[in-house]
Amino acid sequence: MQDLIQHYQDKGQGHVFAHFSSLDEEAQAALIKQAEQIDLDEIAALTKTLIKGSGYETSYSVDDLTPGSYHPLPEKKNGNPSLWKEAKAKGESALRAGRVAAFTVAGGQGTRLG
Repeated sequence: MQDLIQHYQDKGQGHVFAHFSSLDEEAQAALIKQAEQIDLDEIAALTKTLIKGSGYETSYSVDDLTPGSYHPLPEKKNGNPSLWKEAKAKGESALRAGRVAAFTVAGGQGTRLG
């Protein structure tokens, strides 16, 4: 277990185990099992090749970003079909133009604890 934690620390991913000692034994075992399945060397290689070596600028300022507007689905309370249709069309246009980025955030302690 200590070797795995050290490996994560060596790869700059030590934060994965930041709250490890506060977990019960079952949760610790589950985290260890999941962490053992992640190939950090492969992730580093993919990051180097696909992101850092892609020629794309990777140091964007996000200071001027604001959340997009929210329009409830038409079938929900307060949903406006015309606003939804307009938002959907704008979103599809942005996707086709390559102006949209997407990412997945894993839920759990990372989101609850900031």
